[in-house]
Amino acid sequence: MTAPTRSTVTIFAAAAIAAGGTKAAPAAGGTGGWVDVRTLNGGQLAWSVKNGSSAPTVQGQFTFQVSDDGANNITDLWTGGGDTVASSEQTGLIDLPATASYVRMLCYGNTTNAVTFRGVLFAKG
Repeated sequence: MTAPTRSTVTIFAAAAIAAGGTKAAPAAGGTGGWVDVRTLNGGQLAWSVKNGSSAPTVQGQFTFQVSDDGANNITDLWTGGGDTVASSEQTGLIDLPATASYVRMLCYGNTTNAVTFRGVLFAKG
């Protein structure tokens, strides 16, 4: 049996997202592009929400979304967020099903200060 090929795929490159966005209308830069994952057989989505030295009043939030073609049949896979502590970082992992064709990350919700978001896929093959 051949071992699966592992790879790391950037879903949302680390970026400081300005305060003021919502899920329906993220602030500038808060909507990641669709990433084609059809050949990757699922894996683990890793996320990070990092506050600067001036914490937000309301924590930054994110949603991973999946789609069959990057434009239609969009559904939320998982929503999470950070906290309101200065210079803190929250991280975690969630499963990306092998049936997902495209995935993206939306970043929003923080108020008063920017928050840095990041998302990567540890692909199975």
